[in-house]
Amino acid sequence: MIVNSSEPAKLPAPPVSVHDGCPFLGLADDAKTRLLFPAADAVCHLAKPSDEVDTAYQQTTCLTAGHQTCVVFLRPKPGPLPPEISVPEGQRVRPRRLWAGLIVILLLVLVAVWSGLWWGNGRGNGRGPLTALNPTGAPTRAEVVVAPSAAAPSAAASATASPTLPPPKPTLPPTSTPTAVPTEPPTIAPTATALLPSTYTPRAVPPTPSPTATPEVRANVIVPRLNVRQGPGVMYDAIALVDEGSQFAIIGRVPDGSWLQICCVAGAAGWVITESVLVDGDVTAVPVNSDIPPPPTTTP
Repeated sequence: MIVNSSEPAKLPAPPVSVHDGCPFLGLADDAKTRLLFPAADAVCHLAKPSDEVDTAYQQTTCLTAGHQTCVVFLRPKPGPLPPEISVPEGQRVRPRRLWAGLIVILLLVLVAVWSGLWWGNGRGNGRGPLTALNPTGAPTRAEVVVAPSAAAPSAAASATASPTLPPPKPTLPPTSTPTAVPTEPPTIAPTATALLPSTYTPRAVPPTPSPTATPEVRANVIVPRLNVRQGPGVMYDAIALVDEGSQFAIIGRVPDGSWLQICCVAGAAGWVITESVLVDGDVTAVPVNSDIPPPPTTTP
């Protein structure tokens, strides 16, 4: 092949390794998690307080070696994230997580109120010093005995007087016993019965087949570094680099089986060449993926 020395050859830029990215970019709940792609909830933990970073700035700076030129990375003291690289207030993801905390607080308040009402009812049902139980079990007030005094003899006499009995009920004369009149037994209405033709034959219901679980087919990387691409071919851009020994589930393939679609690399599916992996399982059971994006156009 003869190469024209007057014009330099235009080679595609190699994919950026995720290990060159900023070590302070991670999830809000886990600062040690490293991301392969820009994420809407990615947080800069070097900023104080930690704040969400714009996805475009993640792509151009945070996930590349250029993060060493970031103003937050070069700042001598921790401080807030500059507004030009932070996510606007109306587009943030983290405020949505506050609803979970508010729900937990509301549940705790309801439990505390319920506990207070329960303990209050238990104390209200207690028996005080002036209450007792009579033989029937109902609480009654204890009697207070007051000694009679000379100034009130009539009150003492009335207190020791026998209670007044109610007058006896009048006795009614015996009445004649009424003669029983025979009554007719109740008429029972006949039960309606559905009439079916003599030639009716019930239709047999076929049994429902039980679903069979499809075994998962996996791909084991057997090369030191393997490109994961957007489509089945070298003309597609590489989206990540995976190391030898990595394992992924095979979710699709091309008809001739030369490229396999795996899942997942940082939450996204990608394509790898079959020669670089060791397939564990029956690859013919994997469906053929016909929804493949067209390859990117290159300018000569």
